[in-house]
Amino acid sequence: MAQLLSSLIVTITSPTSGSTVKDTIPVNASVGVIGFLTVSRVDFYVDGNSYSVSWNTTSTNNGSHTLTAVATDNLGVRWNSDPVTVTVSNGPPPDTTPPSVTINQAAGQADPTSASPINFTAVFSEPVSGFTGSDVTISGTAGGTKTVTVSGGPSTYTVAVSGMTTSGTVIATIAAGVASDAAGNGNTASTSTDNSVTFNVADTTPPTVTINQAAGQADPTSAAPITFTAVFSEPVSGFTGSDVTISGTAGGTKTVTVSGG
Repeated sequence: MAQLLSSLIVTITSPTSGSTVKDTIPVNASVGVIGFLTVSRVDFYVDGNSYSVSWNTTSTNNGSHTLTAVATDNLGVRWNSDPVTVTVSNGPPPDTTPPSVTINQAAGQADPTSASPINFTAVFSEPVSGFTGSDVTISGTAGGTKTVTVSGGPSTYTVAVSGMTTSGTVIATIAAGVASDAAGNGNTASTSTDNSVTFNVADTTPPTVTINQAAGQADPTSAAPITFTAVFSEPVSGFTGSDVTISGTAGGTKTVTVSGG
């Protein structure tokens, strides 16, 4: 009979019912003893799952959860507290994903080309900061001291390369860790489908030309036409009969036709 007059009164003292919690919080309970019983242990539960005194709320989903405390007396009898309902409201998990980046020939970039600059397009998977021309690695066989300028952003950038002095390839890549997203994650190394452009030094040397009697042309002659051979130092276009000047003492209205080439 004395055992029936003994009990434990278990109460969760923090957090309070209806509160909103996040991160790791302490969970506290008080145990009132009526009669001769003693407390051998107190267990804490969240939605029926056992937890230690410190509750890492990030291990549960956001939303409503029920806390209970269970005290066990020296006879092994379990005594439950009234439930306490709290709302877990943790922010999104931290961003630990590095931005990726591709670099390829810019749309409309001629390949091969004799024009400078050569343009590439760098596209990051998310907005980044800290990306400059010095972060672009230029390789290839074209000679010269290359200069790289970057414009645009924060996700898509135009990369302009100038300074080529001899013919060859110009290849652009971006190393890992040169630009960062808002969470501070450095980018991964670039990937590409076409990041090479062939540069040809512009030809500024004019072609030379000789014009002489054609082989087999009789001189003097009474036959028409009189044939000459014009030889250019390299292939040309646009050469017609109107480009040949005829002079001398022979009379008449001269007509010039051009063939070959």
